[in-house]
Amino acid sequence: MLKHPKHPIVKNDVWELTLRGIGYGPLMSSHRGDDWVNNKVLEFRSNDIVPIGSELYHVTFDVNDDFITVERITEKLADRFKLSTNCECISTNLVDRYLMAEFKDDVKWSDRVRLDKFSATESSVVVSTSPEWEALYRVTRSDEWTAHTLNSGGEWAVRGFTYQVLSIVPPQDIPEGHVVGWIELRLKEQNPEHPAVN
Repeated sequence: MLKHPKHPIVKNDVWELTLRGIGYGPLMSSHRGDDWVNNKVLEFRSNDIVPIGSELYHVTFDVNDDFITVERITEKLADRFKLSTNCECISTNLVDRYLMAEFKDDVKWSDRVRLDKFSATESSVVVSTSPEWEALYRVTRSDEWTAHTLNSGGEWAVRGFTYQVLSIVPPQDIPEGHVVGWIELRLKEQNPEHPAVN
């Protein structure tokens, strides 16, 4: 579903796009249950370069128009940016960011992710996580956030899972447009001492 910038609940210069079944699969990034697992909501501003699945797209529009133009530019940027397959791309324009969910009895645990600060000189980023749990269709969130520093090529252990950090791309302006910035994660293993129950 695509919401127009003239839509009353969306900022005037932003299109909001809900995609189902694209880009999510390796990690379950939604807390709303199996029917929502493959949903992602992205915000677009004109001239954004955004990752969707393993492709890069350039989005342009005029806030007074009723349409947007989306161009796949993966090959054009291949010398600078390459998205991996079978990974999770968590971008700055992704509305809700979650890590892998864990099930214990009737409670579903997950972690919200916030991209706090990309390094200007190194391939690293400071992210924060905050737990969230759902039971009997009721979602409870913590107000506490825990900071983590991720390095490209490193590993990240959160809850019962270990992720490989495949790449870190900071937001930046390039001649082709504005790169929104993202991190790429691949699920490496489920920690045996902290198993999830499916």
